[in-house]
Amino acid sequence: MFFRTPWTLGIALASLAIACEARAQVPAEIIKSDPINVDVGVRIGAAGRVGGSANFPIVARAGEIVGAGIEVAPSRRFAVGLTYEHMGLGAEKSEGKLSDVDLTRSLEGLWASVRLFLLSTERATISLFVGPGLLFHQVSGSVVVRSNVDPFFGSCSGGPGFGFGLRAGVGGAVAIGGGVWLGLDVTADNLRLGDGVLGECLPGPGTTTMIGARLNLSYRFDASRWLR
Repeated sequence: MFFRTPWTLGIALASLAIACEARAQVPAEIIKSDPINVDVGVRIGAAGRVGGSANFPIVARAGEIVGAGIEVAPSRRFAVGLTYEHMGLGAEKSEGKLSDVDLTRSLEGLWASVRLFLLSTERATISLFVGPGLLFHQVSGSVVVRSNVDPFFGSCSGGPGFGFGLRAGVGGAVAIGGGVWLGLDVTADNLRLGDGVLGECLPGPGTTTMIGARLNLSYRFDASRWLR
């Protein structure tokens, strides 16, 4: 008993020393798991319409962007997100001998995204992202029909029409303190909206492209305690 105890104690101390040395050789980023960052925020910006329209000449190409979304980053390499956005699609106008048409268009979209981080630190990120969108577009306008008797004035609103989109973009964000981040995303959206008549009003815009920029204000927190 008296002879075995020192040997047992020595073996235990040697094993502990080996384990500590092995742990010291493992990089800290492996020992400590990445946080699961969740960003919840709002966005505001503007977009411009590229190309022509399926039916009427475009007279105003710019539109507003307002939205909100959530993004989850299970690692420092990528994040997945879901965003709701309202986007103005500008205005179109046609003037002829027998009638005039004046209309504005808008879009509601639910966008999914996968974001790949080129740079990801505790203070800043730079990323590329891509994703599909489920779209609902509306139109409102006025029509003037000239005749030999009395001209006809009318107005209508139509929609929603359903469509799909594909978005690609580049973004960056910086931490401004207290878990709040300020970001900027620049995107190119290909929108397939159809050119059929919306309700009993006016036709849709067809396929179009929007180039946009958004300022994002979000709050970030670590959800590891609930998701891991």
